[in-house]
Amino acid sequence: MTFGVARNTLFLLTVQVLDKAASYLFLVYVTRLFGSEFFGTYITAVTFVIMAGYLVDFGLFNLVVRDLAQDRSRVQEYLGRVLPLRAGLAAAAIALIQVAARAFGYPSEVAFLSGIASLSLLIGVPGALLMAGMNALEQIHISALCSMAGNLLTTAFSILALHAGMGLPGVFLGWLAAGALSLVLVFAGAKRVGVGMSPRFDWGFLRRTVGKALPFATLSLALMASSLDVLLLSRWHGAAAVGLYSAARRPLEILLFIPSSFMGALYPVLAAQYASSKEDLWRTYQESLYVLTCLAMPLAIGVTMLRERIILMLFGSAFLPAADAVPYLAFALAIAFLSSPATNLIFSAHRTVQFVPYFVGNAMGGILLNLLLIPRFGYVGASVATLLTILTGFFVQRHFVGLIFGKIPAFATQSLRPLLAAGFMAAILRLFWSIGTVPLVGIGGATYAAALWALGGHRREAFATSGK
Repeated sequence: MTFGVARNTLFLLTVQVLDKAASYLFLVYVTRLFGSEFFGTYITAVTFVIMAGYLVDFGLFNLVVRDLAQDRSRVQEYLGRVLPLRAGLAAAAIALIQVAARAFGYPSEVAFLSGIASLSLLIGVPGALLMAGMNALEQIHISALCSMAGNLLTTAFSILALHAGMGLPGVFLGWLAAGALSLVLVFAGAKRVGVGMSPRFDWGFLRRTVGKALPFATLSLALMASSLDVLLLSRWHGAAAVGLYSAARRPLEILLFIPSSFMGALYPVLAAQYASSKEDLWRTYQESLYVLTCLAMPLAIGVTMLRERIILMLFGSAFLPAADAVPYLAFALAIAFLSSPATNLIFSAHRTVQFVPYFVGNAMGGILLNLLLIPRFGYVGASVATLLTILTGFFVQRHFVGLIFGKIPAFATQSLRPLLAAGFMAAILRLFWSIGTVPLVGIGGATYAAALWALGGHRREAFATSGK
């Protein structure tokens, strides 16, 4: 992998660690101060906005990055012509979530809160396109800084609103203020690296863009299914159950910044390598998969072992029942790590159209699992459904890797060293179990790193395995 990729990855990881630390702060603050029901109401409203966000994106971010990474000469014109499409999608999404919240009988408070929060989607329309343009030109450090600043502002305004007694309406008004300020920062960052847009309505271009975006959009819309578990849980078991489920899930979801940062830096490179060298593309894919395997193994095992300690430390004893869901979600997180390179590879290799039916089928299977498991098993059932859905998707994606290259990485060989090192880490954790959680995590991390090094997991031959 190139120096530029390593630099962008390190930069993305650094700024996102700060970003996610702020998210953790707000998460812990809200849950400890207000309890599971308040937290569950907040998460339900946020989930509506997240689902609307998939509609606003419509796969355009990935399409823009891919197209401009392969032809960098038309950034300003391209972004300006996409802008009206994204703005129209934002307006439609805002109206849709209001209709959905009321039609399905959610409390008026949830509809009201999601309505306020959804306005941030409209504010963010031009910023999202400019950031896609910066990513395509591999100016990822600028877009990452802008994103981090926006998220830090959102967290700060949210906490200030709660301290001022403004409640959840104040939190989401803070979103709007933060969105406006972060948009100013995005424009400034984009101008610095020569990325701009000249808004223009071009019906022919929009029609062609919608056609090109449809495979990406179908994937994006199918991702909405991953948020349905919260809404179903809210309807069947109430806000408190959503609060417990989110206490188990949200800290792990935040850790997805690791593969997203890594693959976000790598995606333009994969798109360019697909057009120039399949050999380089294969090597880059293998290396990225191995790196993420080394990170996924200790996370899944360590979080599972320490689940009760983590819940107590973050949220307190009132949220301890949430620990029952953590093992399923921890291994789902690990599999999501391993799926990330294949997803970006499929996008880069123009295989999105062929992938869509499989992805949609997997998403529909996830919805069915939620419908079967949530009514009886609540948030634990939702966690099991998440694990099974992500696991199925992993094997589907590996199938497509085989179609692209005619071979797939020898995953068993690649994962052997990380798995042995993680097993040794687990034994050491048990040996020192009586000490505090924070030093125990430090011991576990150091043990895993040392064991992986001793097993030769740092050497290039550890991940440059042949395909099968």
